[in-house]
Amino acid sequence: MESTRYSEWLEQLQPGSLVFIQKYMNISGKTIFLKDLVKKITKTQIQLHKSPQKFRRQDGSSLGSSAGFSSNLVDIIEPTDEIEKLYKLQNLTLFVQRRLNETLDQIKNDDLSKEQLMRFSVFLNNFERE
Repeated sequence: MESTRYSEWLEQLQPGSLVFIQKYMNISGKTIFLKDLVKKITKTQIQLHKSPQKFRRQDGSSLGSSAGFSSNLVDIIEPTDEIEKLYKLQNLTLFVQRRLNETLDQIKNDDLSKEQLMRFSVFLNNFERE
């Protein structure tokens, strides 16, 4: 049973354990993943190094959040190969978006040479979504 495995994983967490934070953004419908390490564990809570959010030891959900009243659902989840791949893809997507925005800003400022514009045009023409 999946929930039993998750409960066992939560029980074995200790300071220094790797976890992922899964945030479901209700407004955009996107799920984002953040990587963090366990900082402190009490009988009832899990605290992480980077995140100010605290999580319930019992079920991994964030303290103070309620599905009916929160715009974002936040949980800690086990680091699996699948989650690691999604995390890396998310970060690659963000990197490409930033670089494209920087390039577009340069185009607006006429900072790109004709050769750079041609290469960018070829890239965009050859870009295919899977």
